[in-house]
Amino acid sequence: MQAKNRQLQDECKEWEEESKDIEGMYNHIMAKVVKPYAVKQKLDSQSLTDESVKTLLDTMLRQSSQVRPLRAELQRLRTQIQELQQDMLAKVDKVDATSDDQFAKEFRSLASSIKCFSRSLRFITHVNITEVLGSVALLNDVAPHHWNGRPRKKALTEAWIWSILICLVFKSPYAVFGDHCKAVNEAWVQIYGAEHLLEWPIPSSHCESWRVKTVEQLLKQTSPDTIAHGESEGLFAGLTASVVEVRLLVMSVICGHFESLSPGFKISDIQLIIDKAFSLAVHMSTQQSRFQVTYPAVGAEFHEAQMLSVDNDDDEDMGASVVAFVINPGLTKWGDAHGEHYDHYHSIVPTLVQLEPKDLGDNLDDHRQEIVDAEPVIKQEPGVKQEPEWCWASN
Repeated sequence: MQAKNRQLQDECKEWEEESKDIEGMYNHIMAKVVKPYAVKQKLDSQSLTDESVKTLLDTMLRQSSQVRPLRAELQRLRTQIQELQQDMLAKVDKVDATSDDQFAKEFRSLASSIKCFSRSLRFITHVNITEVLGSVALLNDVAPHHWNGRPRKKALTEAWIWSILICLVFKSPYAVFGDHCKAVNEAWVQIYGAEHLLEWPIPSSHCESWRVKTVEQLLKQTSPDTIAHGESEGLFAGLTASVVEVRLLVMSVICGHFESLSPGFKISDIQLIIDKAFSLAVHMSTQQSRFQVTYPAVGAEFHEAQMLSVDNDDDEDMGASVVAFVINPGLTKWGDAHGEHYDHYHSIVPTLVQLEPKDLGDNLDDHRQEIVDAEPVIKQEPGVKQEPEWCWASN
């Protein structure tokens, strides 16, 4: 009997220990799971009964059984989205990354159209072309004697048309969208600064990514065809109307000047120039690399890597040479299609310039010399007003 009593006592102690463990687990579950759930259900967690606890646990189990498949489906969707994103990025790299050769081809096609138009003009005699066209962009600071003679007037015409395009089409990545997106460019500059050429931000991965994504969103509100050709399937409204307005502004500025210089010029030739310029501009703005229309200052030293020179009239060796004037600008690229190496740039299309001996450039006035000293290769014009009315002011 004594042995049996000792055995019963030992079993009672084990049951007491197990009971304490169970009670501890129960209290833990109540404190960490049941009571917080009751609070979420707006129940009094302090007056729970065994029956109400059982009801809560049943509800929690039912919800848990519903959550598991939802979690599995959510994980499946996340995996699918990641796969789609990777596939889209791969397609973007293949579709949107345009070769430098293609950009050079588009740029030279535009330059060729401008040159052909200038060669087709028959100027009215006794009309001062330089006074009619005025001094703008590429024509600033050029000595007047450089425009003497018929061949130079053709070069002047080319340079002036390019100047208008620089002012109204290539002045920012958002210029082709018109005044409707003026605030977008101001926000871009406000965020990333204006310490680069033509008061653009210094190129960086964040800056160019912001630009590309913004332009992509803007293109969803209009179409590349509208920008390149001024065509739209419906009524002109919103951003599409703004695009059409800026195209008409460029047409009006160019035609308005040549009506008094060479009546009978072909409007279709100007239309082709505008189409090519707008198409190139929007193409440039959608690239991860930074593309800008660039040109040297008058008086800048000649650099073969960024410039081409026309043959000198007297075919004499000028020795050390500087830029007398720019006939057409060049196209410069910063960074690569992967959004890297923005500290490196290279010339896609060099600037076409007329040279003069360096000793003539030594007589530059102080204002011109400041510009030359500031940037010997690619021109920076921090003080130039880049608005449409600035171009009209040349009348």
